[in-house]
Amino acid sequence: MGYTSSEELNLNQRKLALWLFGASSLFVLMIISFAAYQIWHRHETLYDESQKSLILLNVAMAEYTERTLSNFDLVLRDLRSDISQLDLQSPKDKVVADQTLQKVVSQVRGFTSFNVLNKNGDVLATSLQVDRDVVNYSDRDYFHHQQENIHPDKLLVETAILGRRSKQWVIPMTLRMEDRAGNFRGMLYAGINMEQLLSYYQSVMPFTHGAAALFRQDGRLLARYPFVEGALSKDYSHIELFHEHLPLSKQGIYRTVSAIDGVPRLLSYYSIPKYSLVVVVSLDERQLLAKWHADTWVIALMAAVAIMFALGLAQLLYRQLRISALQSDAIKQSEELYKSLVDHAPIAVFLHWDGSIVFANFATTELLQAKQPEELVGLAVTEIIVPADRPLALSRIGAMLEGRAIEPAALRFLTSTGSEVNVEAVSVLVSYGGNRAILTIARDVTERKEFEERLIWQAQHDAETKLPNRFLFFDRLAQAIETAKRSQRPLALLFIDLDQFKRINDTLGHLVGDELLGRAAERFLQVVHTSDTVARLGGDEFAIILSEIVTQADAEQFAAKLLDAFRQPIELNGRSITVTTSIGIALFPRDGETTTVLMASADAAMYNAKEAGRNTVRVFNQLLGERMRERLEIENALRHALSNNELRLVFQPILGAGNKVTVSAEALLRWTHPVLGNISPDIIIPIAEETGLIIPIGIWILRQACSELCRWEQETGQVLKIAVNVSARQFEDAAFPEMVAQILHESGLAADRLELEITERLLIESTSDAAINIQKLHDQGIHFSLDDFGTGYSSLSLLSHAPVAILKIDKSFVDRLGNNHVDDAMVNSIIAIAQILGLCTIAEGVESQYQLERLQEMGVDFIQGYYFSRALSSDDFVKWLKQLS
Repeated sequence: MGYTSSEELNLNQRKLALWLFGASSLFVLMIISFAAYQIWHRHETLYDESQKSLILLNVAMAEYTERTLSNFDLVLRDLRSDISQLDLQSPKDKVVADQTLQKVVSQVRGFTSFNVLNKNGDVLATSLQVDRDVVNYSDRDYFHHQQENIHPDKLLVETAILGRRSKQWVIPMTLRMEDRAGNFRGMLYAGINMEQLLSYYQSVMPFTHGAAALFRQDGRLLARYPFVEGALSKDYSHIELFHEHLPLSKQGIYRTVSAIDGVPRLLSYYSIPKYSLVVVVSLDERQLLAKWHADTWVIALMAAVAIMFALGLAQLLYRQLRISALQSDAIKQSEELYKSLVDHAPIAVFLHWDGSIVFANFATTELLQAKQPEELVGLAVTEIIVPADRPLALSRIGAMLEGRAIEPAALRFLTSTGSEVNVEAVSVLVSYGGNRAILTIARDVTERKEFEERLIWQAQHDAETKLPNRFLFFDRLAQAIETAKRSQRPLALLFIDLDQFKRINDTLGHLVGDELLGRAAERFLQVVHTSDTVARLGGDEFAIILSEIVTQADAEQFAAKLLDAFRQPIELNGRSITVTTSIGIALFPRDGETTTVLMASADAAMYNAKEAGRNTVRVFNQLLGERMRERLEIENALRHALSNNELRLVFQPILGAGNKVTVSAEALLRWTHPVLGNISPDIIIPIAEETGLIIPIGIWILRQACSELCRWEQETGQVLKIAVNVSARQFEDAAFPEMVAQILHESGLAADRLELEITERLLIESTSDAAINIQKLHDQGIHFSLDDFGTGYSSLSLLSHAPVAILKIDKSFVDRLGNNHVDDAMVNSIIAIAQILGLCTIAEGVESQYQLERLQEMGVDFIQGYYFSRALSSDDFVKWLKQLS
């Protein structure tokens, strides 16, 4: 037996000590490196997630802001067109203009006030109750901008101002007004309620210390949430956003110290070039880093514990090796300590080997909704992963076993209840029982994913109907067209308008209108297939993309199903509401090969369906396209017809049937355009009603008719009456009775010498506003006649209660007199009904001696037609009266 000398023993111990020191140092270095990597990775991940959330929120806010301003832009342009038809030097037209502005403020959410200024800055019309003679705005910057015409025909969003009277912050929007020579003649001002914009910013802001701001591109601050005293309207053009970032990119994100509140912020910006604006969203970096600091302390603490454990273990090994024996209880204690550290770690940790889980801590159990960690041991690792993500997980495992580095991955885990959990997983290769195993650390990111998805959904869907909005619809349509091109298959685009929705909305209120839109969307969804897209484009307009049609007949059959879906009334809060639809169809590629052309074709077909009487379907064709182009040309010309003095009135005499004495005249509108020539009233009136031009044109007709009637009396001494046709749109205007009263007062005409002609359809479909206005006019002493009686929805019950004094027998009945006894009986019945109800009758379109004699025999009261006279100019009408007298 040999013995080892003490020197050899000391040498071996020193070698062992050096080996243990090196191994321990290496292990400690690995722990420190891993901890540093985790701290760095969490920092980068936190900023990356925050940047993604900020960008999504920024895009949603910018799209909302641009959509809101676009709607305001349309309202202002329509107002400018309407105001341009009026003579604002005339006191009566000023009243009309004031009432028009006040009506828009009350009906369109977001506006606080309107002003119309002349070229000197004086107020010509206003929605406010102020003395316009002492108010001048020529000192305002926005007035100088329009005066200098810095952006021709562009809606300018100006610097926020504090109202002189309201003491509230508003954002001014202005439009330049010019004469026909292009010279500055004033401007239209609208005050935008800043609170509405800030309320939206606040409602979608998910960050506790987040901020949202709206800048002009010249650096002026227009609005900010939360509000900072003294910040609004200040010039921030010196900050890096405007001279470093915005010139390089329309949108971006960077870190900065806020010039508004001095807080270090992560800031995202998105510009809106159309209105020269920038939407900025930011979050407080201090709050952002607070969570990272907390995580850093946890990681550092775990690393320190691991280092202490490693050093302690090394020391223990050294001591045990020195006495040449391992103490099993010490090893057991160290293993239990290590296991306890992992078991109680605040993040999910599990170990899998050969495809099966061999260890899981309590956090993993909680994440997967298991009762005990032992329930997970033995499960195949793929069992806890959503099937769609399993190929990705298996490829990562294979890469690790081959020694390749992998990045953290986003996966979805399956819980014991079958629900899904979004996680970010980091895996490392470790040794387990002498074999290679994989240690995975998983962090729950479900809330972050849900937040991102919610932001994306809000930016792409309509709030009232939950359908895709206009932005998502454009994307879906472009995709559908590309797919149809590749597969060489047709597709159909349907534009749908809810008939009479505005009347329902005005009568029952916007809340009922919004709920009706939601119910309509439900009915659309009941008819479409899963491959189809239903979207709300805005207002009461919807669109459907049909991707699986083969022929035009398929699309028409589908549209017929949509009409059927609305045959049953919709029940809303105890009300039964019947609503119908007008549908236009356009086919790809026949009616358009791009989104723009295809949408224009479907829109034209829809308007053709409305013109055809609503509740019907029309398919686009080339003739229709030509008609719509002609209609657009006429519409644009009609907007300037009044100011260009292209409109005129002619007058057709109405005579007593027995004595043939002229008792009144009907005023008829005529329009002669210098290029388009004479345009029929049948074309003028529908376009005027649809565009709202019927309001200023109708007032002009009434004023001219009353003025001419008074002139005839002065020149001939004859006291006559005048009949004027009035549309349903005019009766819905709350200011209409007051305007009629004002015209009568100005002309000096007695109310009982004015007859307003209305239709049966107006009486049946009139809104509460229209019915109230009809009664107000009747109370003034104005007479009403029912035009074209017998051609519509005649109702004796309605007729007996309506404030009507005269029935006008339509020309179509007069033309058929003498054809057979049925046609004669029809006219005879109308006259008999009128006599029973105490009403007078006027026969229209009398063109022969026979018709006159038959009508006299039947007892008609008055006659009108070419047999006596065509419609005459005002001067010729005076000659007619003098000739008869």
